Amino acid sequence: MTEPGEFRPIRPLIPLGLLAAVVVAILSFWNWMGAPIGPHTVLGSVSDKPSCVSYAPFRGVESPVTPGIDIPASRIDEDLQHLAGFTRCVRTYQIDQGAQHVPALAGKYGIKVRQGFWIGRNASDNEKQIAAAIALATRYPDSIESIAVGNEVLLRADQGAEALVAMIKRVKAAVPMRVTYADVWESWLRYPELADAVDFITIHVLPYWEDVPVAAEQAAVHVDEKRRLVAARFPGKEIVIGEVGWPSQGRMRSVAEASPANQARVIRDVMALAKREGFGVNVIEAFDQPWKRGWEGTVGGHWGLFDAQTREPKFAWDGAVSNYPQWRRQAAGGVAMALVIFAVAFATRDKRLALKTSFGRWVGVAIIAAVAGMTIGLALERIPVESFNAGTWVLSLAMAVLALASPLCATAAIMRNSTIPTFAELLGGTPPRPRGVFETTCGIVLLLLTLLATDVALGLVFDPRYRDFPAVGMTCAVVPFAVLAWQSRTSESTGIAETIFAAMLVLAAGYLALNESLANWQALWLSLGLFGLGVTLGRGRIRMGFAALNPS
Repeated sequence: MTEPGEFRPIRPLIPLGLLAAVVVAILSFWNWMGAPIGPHTVLGSVSDKPSCVSYAPFRGVESPVTPGIDIPASRIDEDLQHLAGFTRCVRTYQIDQGAQHVPALAGKYGIKVRQGFWIGRNASDNEKQIAAAIALATRYPDSIESIAVGNEVLLRADQGAEALVAMIKRVKAAVPMRVTYADVWESWLRYPELADAVDFITIHVLPYWEDVPVAAEQAAVHVDEKRRLVAARFPGKEIVIGEVGWPSQGRMRSVAEASPANQARVIRDVMALAKREGFGVNVIEAFDQPWKRGWEGTVGGHWGLFDAQTREPKFAWDGAVSNYPQWRRQAAGGVAMALVIFAVAFATRDKRLALKTSFGRWVGVAIIAAVAGMTIGLALERIPVESFNAGTWVLSLAMAVLALASPLCATAAIMRNSTIPTFAELLGGTPPRPRGVFETTCGIVLLLLTLLATDVALGLVFDPRYRDFPAVGMTCAVVPFAVLAWQSRTSESTGIAETIFAAMLVLAAGYLALNESLANWQALWLSLGLFGLGVTLGRGRIRMGFAALNPS
C-alpha cells in the first residue's frame, strides 16, 4: 500500500503505451491532413483549361524594379514551351525587361498575346511605353491579338480618366488590333467614360482581395455577379475577365483561405462557368512570382498555376488535390520528434524517482510530444515559404528554433522538478537564486518566445494586411510551457515583466480574433496561442515540486 505523500509506482509499460498512442495520433493526423480534396468541378479536356494566363518572366529575386534587368529570349522561349498545350494565350504587362521577346516567340507554339504596357505617373516614361507598344504591335500583328493600355492605372491614381482616355484613343488609331484597358471592376463603374474609348472592357475580379473577402466555394458565383453588374452598366459591350485567380499559399483573409485545393477549385469553377456563359477569362498567373512577397506578403508570391522553381503545374487539372502532398515525410518527422521528446524524458527524469515518476508527468510529456509531432514538420516547411527578406527570415528561423527547443526544455523541466527563473532574475533585476545551466536555458527560451510572440501580436494589431499567422510554430513553442505551467506549483506572484507581457498578449489575442473575423480559423488559432502564452506568464513563477504532482 502507498503511504500518503508518496508517489505511486508507474509501470515501465505506461510511458511506452503513451508513446505508442502519440505515434498513432501523429500518423492519423497527417493522414487526414494529406488526404486529397475534390475535385469540385472536373475539366473534361485540355480546351477547358485556361484560355489565357498572365505571364511575367521573372524568377527568384528578379522583379520589375531590379536595376538593368533584361531577361534573355532563351528563358522566355523556355517558359512559353512549358505553357504550350496548356493555354492558347498569354497576357503580358510590359514591353521591356525581356517581355518584348514574347510576341516573336509565342508564334512558335501557337500562343496568342494580349499585350500590355505600363502607364505610370511620369509623362516621359509613358510616351516611351506608348511608342514601344505601337511599334511592337505593328511588327507582330499575327501574334498580338489585343493591346491593353495600362493596368490598374486608375486604381493606383497614377493618371486621371481623361488623360487615360486620350492615351487609349492614340493607341487605337495606330494599331490594327483591338484595344482595351484593364482595371478592377469597381473602376469601370466609377469611371464609365472609359467604356466608349475601348473596344472591349477588361475587368479584374479577385475574390480573395475583395474588401469583403469571398470563400473559395463562392468565388465563381462572385465573379459572375460582378461580370453581370458591369455588363448591365454597359449593355452591348463585351466584358472580359482580365484577372481572376486564387493563391495557393499565404494567410487567410476572413473566409478566404489560400491553399492548393482552393486554388484548383476556384480556377476549375470559373473556367466551367466561363464555358457555360460564353465569356473570356484570363487567369492570374502562369508562374509564381516570388518577388511579389515583398509587396503583398507570402500570399503575393503564390498565385501561379506553375511552381516558380520547377516550372511544373502545381496540381493535376482533372483530379483531387492534396494541400500537403509530402505528408508522409512530415509524419515521419513528427514521429521522430516525439521519440526524441520521450527519450529526453527518460534521460532527464529525477533518478531518485526511478520509474515511480507520477502518471500525470508522463501524460504531460505525451501531450507535448503529440502537439510537437503534429506541428513541427509544417513549422519547418513554412520557413522558405514565408521568408523573403531579412526580417521575415529572422522571424521564421527564430520561431523554428523555439518550436524545437521548447518541447525539449519543458519535457526535461517536468522530469527534473526544475524551477524556471523569472525574467527579472535572468536580466539581473533581482538577486539570482541558485540554478543550473539547464534552468537558465529554459528561462531564456521562454523569454525569447515571449518577445517573439509580442512582436508577432503587435505587428498583426497595427499592420496586419500582408502579415502571416505563424500559428503552427507558435503552437509548437507555447503548448510545452503551458503544460509545464499546468503541472507546476506556483506559490509566488507573477513578476512585473511577466504581468505586462501577459496583459499585452491577452489583449492582442482578443483584438486579433475580432479584427480578422471569427470565420478566420488561422487567426483564431494564433489568437489562442497568444492567449495561452499570456495565461502561462500570468501564473507566476513556474516551479516544479514532488508534492504538487503526487496523485491523490
